[in-house]
Amino acid sequence: MSSSSSRRIASACAMGNLQMEKSTNDLSFVCNTNNSKLKKGILVLSNAMARNVGKFLYGPVGLHLPDGAVWLARYNRELKIIEGLEELIKQYNVKNFHLLVFKYYGGTEFVLEIFNQYAVEICYSPRGDNLGGNVVCDNDSSLHYETTMDVTEYEKDKMYACFSLNAYTTFTAEYVLVIKDEHLIQKDWTMVLSRDACAELDLDAKIEWLEFGFKKFMWRIDMKWEDGNLFFDRQWNTFAKAGKLAVGDKLMLMRDIHWQIFEVAVFERDACALFNKFVDKQKGQPKWFKIMNWESAVIGDVEVPFLFAKQYSHKLKEDVSLFLPDGGKFHAYFSIEGNLLYGLKDLMRTYAVKEQYVMFFEFVGLSSFYVTIYNEEGEDLFNKLPEKLMLRTLLKGIEETEKLDGLNYGTAGHCNADDCTNEHKRKKFRADLLTEFEVDLLKSHVDQNGHGVFLPRYLTHIFKKWNKSTLINLVMKGKTWRVAVLRRNKTCRFGVGWNSFTLDNKLRIGQKLVFSFVEDNTFQVNIVS
Repeated sequence: MSSSSSRRIASACAMGNLQMEKSTNDLSFVCNTNNSKLKKGILVLSNAMARNVGKFLYGPVGLHLPDGAVWLARYNRELKIIEGLEELIKQYNVKNFHLLVFKYYGGTEFVLEIFNQYAVEICYSPRGDNLGGNVVCDNDSSLHYETTMDVTEYEKDKMYACFSLNAYTTFTAEYVLVIKDEHLIQKDWTMVLSRDACAELDLDAKIEWLEFGFKKFMWRIDMKWEDGNLFFDRQWNTFAKAGKLAVGDKLMLMRDIHWQIFEVAVFERDACALFNKFVDKQKGQPKWFKIMNWESAVIGDVEVPFLFAKQYSHKLKEDVSLFLPDGGKFHAYFSIEGNLLYGLKDLMRTYAVKEQYVMFFEFVGLSSFYVTIYNEEGEDLFNKLPEKLMLRTLLKGIEETEKLDGLNYGTAGHCNADDCTNEHKRKKFRADLLTEFEVDLLKSHVDQNGHGVFLPRYLTHIFKKWNKSTLINLVMKGKTWRVAVLRRNKTCRFGVGWNSFTLDNKLRIGQKLVFSFVEDNTFQVNIVS
């Protein structure tokens, strides 16, 4: 780690009197369940991960769940698998597109945390009278859910769509359709979208069909209009049956590049209730994760998953603090309009975060998160640190700060005297940031292959009305270049015309550009380094 990073860490640890402790947690790793033989109770480890855990795992393995239950499994070194998980999988309803986090506990025992397709931690609720012989002890909870390992390809695709759009980029829908009884009645024509919904989606009588689906499977639905309402033919019934839709499910509709095609993420009716139940048990310390894509890693924007944002966005201020196990502290910003954490570019650079890295965010109060990072092979970046900032130390510091300042962050909009005094200045600062962004030019930006700069998502309020026919003015050194835009939902980047702009201005890798939105689809562009 660089000397500047070390100075940042030392400074962060001094703030709030947060003390580093000797690290005893020698290993933490994350596995996804997509390549495992879950139905047979087998979790397959990657070659790299098997090498890392070899000195800790051999023979019987104890897995400690957050609800107090301890399960016995077995590690097979030759096959690089953890086996004997059948009953655990059934009890906690582990599915494809879940993430499992293993944290070293001692001996051959690990703490196991389970995260679902909504990118949040599950509600741990096994039922005592349904426990198999592999469980050692239990918390005597009563709720139990049947395993879903025997799922159809349609259901797998449904889970994949939900996971993909929560774990990689939050499915901020153009419209949320709540399933009602009348939507599931098997009829030749079903009224699915009301007049208001059609207006919100810009649908009119000229459109004769739509496609609804998940990731691989799509259903073409013919339509008819009556009194301004939109009726779907029987293909809607086929789609609803394939996805096992139920009353109360929320369908998040997101347009594809094609105007008439909608990708759907299904939030099942009990998802919010189960998440809230888990949070109640954890005393307000919910966790969520994001898998980094190119945009997150390079631009520094991370979207907050839907379930967490729905329940906790009112507890986050515009300014957010991020604490890491090595003592690093970083500042970010939160946009409630887009459920977006942004301004993380410095953090991404410091830890060389890349695509497919996984970041876990644990809410600790005081508009702060405890953040851990796993590389593309599933290993915790902070595994080998001799000293760490422990979560319990951070929680204690947060608690003492809240008592000292007399703050109550459980109430939306509450601020202390200093916050209120500076409110006007902070809002003005925010407004300026929301019309400007910086870009460090990469090879892909200047190689004349048309890979234009992505606009950060906190500028959604500027580009949300742009379409494929919109042309943007880039003004630099008194001259203007007309550039097209490429838009898909909440992403937008410069397209045709970008190559000419970079070539005419002789832009190079490593230069920093500042784009300032002026008006009338115009950005003033300056080179600052």
